[in-house]
Amino acid sequence: MRIVADSSYVISNCRVLSAGVERDVLSIVVRDRRIEAVDEGSAGFRPPSGIPVYDAKGLYVMPGFVELHIHGCGMDGVEQAPDEPGVLARMADFLSSRGCNTFLPTLPFNLPVIEALAAELTENPQLEERVPGIYVEGPFVNPARRGGIPPAFVEVPDKGRLNHILETGRERIRMMTVAPELPGADVIISRLWERGIIPCLGHSESDLRGIPEAPPGKALNITHLFNAMSPVSHKTAGLAMLPFIDRSVYCELNSDGIHVCGEALTMCGRHIDNKRLILISDAVVSAGLAGGSGSYFGKEVLSDKRGVRYADSDILIGSNRLVHECAGCFLNWTGLGRAEVAGMVTSNPNRLLDRGDRGLVSTGMKADLIAVDGDFRPVINFFPY
Repeated sequence: MRIVADSSYVISNCRVLSAGVERDVLSIVVRDRRIEAVDEGSAGFRPPSGIPVYDAKGLYVMPGFVELHIHGCGMDGVEQAPDEPGVLARMADFLSSRGCNTFLPTLPFNLPVIEALAAELTENPQLEERVPGIYVEGPFVNPARRGGIPPAFVEVPDKGRLNHILETGRERIRMMTVAPELPGADVIISRLWERGIIPCLGHSESDLRGIPEAPPGKALNITHLFNAMSPVSHKTAGLAMLPFIDRSVYCELNSDGIHVCGEALTMCGRHIDNKRLILISDAVVSAGLAGGSGSYFGKEVLSDKRGVRYADSDILIGSNRLVHECAGCFLNWTGLGRAEVAGMVTSNPNRLLDRGDRGLVSTGMKADLIAVDGDFRPVINFFPY
């Protein structure tokens, strides 16, 4: 993949995917890392001289991919942070070479790892451009639905414990998964909103009774829909039914074709609000590389066409595909428009994270731009990180 590091440039001869619309564009003008103009053939428009011009040769130009939920890639995993400094910087570089310019390092609750990740972000403030926070799954989740979360990382809801976790995270925790049916979970969720953290419902046996309603200006998210939660059923209203009923809720969907079958992906594409649906990879340490064996929190894992699983139990713990591959899979299964799917890995997660200066190809926005082919395979990254 080609990397362009200029802060001012022109992209010519491309098709733009933005705001759910696909359109032909003659040129995109970027100056000082901001989009100055998007020309669709206006009479009299002349691109500025004196800055590089890149011919996209008909490729699709869109905002950079967002990995909202990722545990690792390129043989770096967030769980390695206490022992291997610089994990986030290495992940950021690896992901940028795959067209992803924003990611949230995700981990099952582990206090030393949270502390190490927060320290790296504090010591390297330039990373904040690409790493807007940390995503913690737990510890206040239902042990019956812990999935790949080790038992030692599951705890009962406790406000004092939450405050200690947030202090350790140095204001870097951005999202946290909670099982809403647990006693005291309502207090935890309210506290997260108070601290500007997005509560994520998941690893849960909850039905739809007692699901909290987000206050004005706050968001509620669902952690990896279908996986590790009470299911869609005609007998009981499981948590997985929520985004089909409440269209104000944001919802992560792992569309790697392994965690969720193709028919379920199609159902989601047709019936969940396309402004709230966010495609994720849930990728782990081996993502972006060939299959093989490795270690995750001290346990052997195997990576192959079935995803990444614990060797001893065959429990699926994550994906070996990255989010651009997940977007391509979702596109092929659902038949939705390419621009609509692009929004699920760009503008939707940016909106959830309240990053209003990016995620669209329009005048005044931050020029977080990539060029991809028709299956979302990245070809050029224009983001000057």
